[in-house]
Parts: sequence; C-alpha cells; structure tokens
Amino acid sequence: MNPSTLQCLLLTQDHSLLDLVRPSLQSYGIEVEIRNEVQSAAEVSTRRHLDGFILDCDDVPGGTGLVHQVRKGRSNQHSTLFAIVNGKTSFPQALEMGANFVLSKPVRKEQFCSYLKIARVFMIREHRRYFRYTVDVPLTLQTPCQEIFPGRLVNVSEGGLALRMLKAGGISGTVRVCFDLPSITPHRIELKGEVVWADKEAQIGVRFHYVPDDARIDFLNWLSLLESQMVLRECNVPDTTMDPETGTN
Repeated sequence: MNPSTLQCLLLTQDHSLLDLVRPSLQSYGIEVEIRNEVQSAAEVSTRRHLDGFILDCDDVPGGTGLVHQVRKGRSNQHSTLFAIVNGKTSFPQALEMGANFVLSKPVRKEQFCSYLKIARVFMIREHRRYFRYTVDVPLTLQTPCQEIFPGRLVNVSEGGLALRMLKAGGISGTVRVCFDLPSITPHRIELKGEVVWADKEAQIGVRFHYVPDDARIDFLNWLSLLESQMVLRECNVPDTTMDPETGTN
C-alpha cells in the first residue's frame, strides 16, 4: 500500500457488499484491504493505523466486537468507521459502539457513495494527522529536569515527532523540542509533548500536548509544503518550491 494514499479495511464475507464497496472506494482514490474474518482484521488494526474501516457487523462472527476493539485501540481510535448491520445490531447500538456511519443491508450504492463522500473528508483529516514526513533537521530537547540534549528530527506529523538523540536512554516524561523551522529566513519553533516510546537506537517518539497558535500555523504550513513536495515527486513533476530543509529551490 502507498503510504500517501488513504487506506481502508473492509471486513466482510458478503460478495455483493464487496462488489459494491471496493469499486466505490477505488473511485475515490482509497486503497482497500479486505479481510473475511475478525482475527486477521484485528491483527491489521492493531499493527498499524488505517484511515477508515467498513465492518460487516452482523454477518461476520465477532464483527461487533471488532468495532469495540478498534475504538479502544490507540492506533485507530479516531479513524472513520462504517458499521454495516443486518437486523441483529440496531442503528443506535452501532453508533454507541463508535460507528460514524451506519448502513443496513441491502446497502444501496447511491447511499453508500453519498456517505463516503462525507467520510472521505474526515479520512483525509485523519490521514494527515498521522502521516509522517521524513526529514533531517537538528534540534535540542529539554527534559523536566532542565537537561538539554542535542538530536535530529527523523520524521514529523500533525500529532508528533520522531527524534534521533545523540545520547541514548534516560529521556522520558514531558519534554520541550526546539528547532529552526526550515525556510528562507529560519526561525525558532518550540513544541511541547510527551515521550511515548523509545528504542535501543536512541530514537524516541514525542506526542504533542499543546502547540501555541502561532507555532501551530507555522508548523502546519511546513507540513503542507512537505506534502506538496511529496506529491510532486510521486507525479514526477519538477519541484520549483523551496526545499523546507535547506531553504533553497
């Protein structure tokens, strides 16, 4: 799967539903991963983030349980979720479990596409929040004990950062990350977050707590530029925008 493309998991054993959903998703540029039993679908949802789920709740054993599992997991709590019901699960029950959209069988293509058009907006927003852009920018990190460590940004997303520190171990809790936001006239940006993971290679993950409005605007503009450059590369279009890491074309 292309990491820059919206990705959705479809759980069903119903060939008529599959034949309706798959081409509809593809027409909206959404890649679909198909599973026909709950265990393998659950493994996928646990292993990685997906932008959307379409779960056949009543006709796949354990389907409703997967709705609960997706919503309780860390990776896909806010992903867009369609619940397909067939007489066992009511609309209110599906919504209470965490579904964003509920459709009853037999699903009509017109209705599904009208919902999908709305859902795609939420999926794009969620995708952008999680999608990580690879960068290499020097930084400093300040711990709660006022210790300062040098390092480099490895990747960035709307929700957080991955850092490679020059010193391994001992960094945890709430931290401040400072770096020069790449531009023609670089300026310092400071972001506050919590260390949520660390590995033996001196890499750590920081999830944002609070980003001031001015810093957020600058940071999101940088992500938009990174996204534009990535799209141009994928389309083999010469990039005439400024390099966000060097401040040159």
